[in-house]
Amino acid sequence: MNEVKSQSLNQELVDDSWVPWFRELAIKINENDQEFLVQHIQAVDWSEAEDTGGMAKYGDRYIDRLAEFMAYAVNDPFSFFYFLASKTNSNSMHDIFQSVHETFNLSADCPTTGKFMPNPRRALLFQDVMGGKVDRESHDLLWNLFRQAAPENPEICPETFNQVLNMWFIYPLKLTECLFLINPGKFFPIEDKLLIPIYSGVEQEWKSLKPKTFHCEELIEEGGYEKYQELLDDIRANYFDGKMEMYDIYAGVCL
Repeated sequence: MNEVKSQSLNQELVDDSWVPWFRELAIKINENDQEFLVQHIQAVDWSEAEDTGGMAKYGDRYIDRLAEFMAYAVNDPFSFFYFLASKTNSNSMHDIFQSVHETFNLSADCPTTGKFMPNPRRALLFQDVMGGKVDRESHDLLWNLFRQAAPENPEICPETFNQVLNMWFIYPLKLTECLFLINPGKFFPIEDKLLIPIYSGVEQEWKSLKPKTFHCEELIEEGGYEKYQELLDDIRANYFDGKMEMYDIYAGVCL
């Protein structure tokens, strides 16, 4: 068992400002058509981004690579959310998030830290677009899954989830992290070793991190959405019959 120092789960320790901001962003994208996302992505000022996550390797100059990357690569909501989350630990987070905030005309407070949310470091795209080509089938699948995941009460089609999971360079952690970014109250990132923080409702403290289930990513690869739903139900069952939000549980893992 991996022990962690007991910490109170309160606003002094946990900044969950990313939750309403990402939710508003997801809802706004879901309320509009695909062209809305593409136009707004291209309107964001990405000039402060230090790199493109190691994904855009073509082009003669950096700014050309970035422009081509944003124009062709990030045209689906999963790639956009994952790429955006990758900037939370960079020096450019404030400038990029502020530009997204203004471009999408968001009302929720702009996040100032990414400590309590996923921070992907590799494979930021959800489509193989390195040659500037878009696989329409994959593109449509990603949009379909987003439309299913973004509402307040998501209704995931298991077949759609499983088809996305079988796409190019998609693995369970990557997919579930992005679902969590899109709807952090309903989904949870699943790593290979699922660490469940033990929460004391009396003392209002996280006591320890306990590996509850092993080989979780392998389980999802084999069992698809049905297995992922079982893991989500298992997580909810450990926290006051589901009364604690998923993002609060994740914050306990991050502390």
